Amino acid sequence: ANGVECKVQKVSHGKSSRDYVKEIVEYSENNDMDIIIVVGRAESVTDRYMDYMAQDLLRLAPIPVLCIAPKPTGINVAGRI
Repeated sequence: ANGVECKVQKVSHGKSSRDYVKEIVEYSENNDMDIIIVVGRAESVTDRYMDYMAQDLLRLAPIPVLCIAPKPTGINVAGRI
């Protein structure tokens, strides 16, 4: 409605966290991105993984990184996304 373009790009999970972060950073550099948005999965077993990944992204990304912690819903979506 406000003329803001947005593209969602999912990166595969089958890599180490360092490779995952590197791939996201490279994608952002190669695609002229303005911001990286990371949505955590607060109710899953990947909490610590997302924390480390978000920290690495904040440190390595050449653009701003917005980390969003979802509001608890009582529903576990681990492995379904």
